[in-house]
Amino acid sequence: MNVLEMYPWITPLLWLIVVISIFWSYHSFRSKRYSMLVLSGMLQTILSPLFAFTIGPILLALGLTQFYMGIVNAKRVKAVRHD
Repeated sequence: MNVLEMYPWITPLLWLIVVISIFWSYHSFRSKRYSMLVLSGMLQTILSPLFAFTIGPILLALGLTQFYMGIVNAKRVKAVRHD
């Protein structure tokens, strides 16, 4: 957290990354690209501790949910394609 205090320009950049990752995950889910959904879930989970006092818990929940949904749907799509 000291890094955020030392370099105040990082916080708006992190907000921008969070907003882009949320739109990225929505687009990935709609286009059925579940591996990209897993990556965006990982990104949001990694960024959540940096926003511990604002949207961190919500971002953690979104990230874990997207990570889980990406893995489950990717396995389901592979199982359907092999049958």
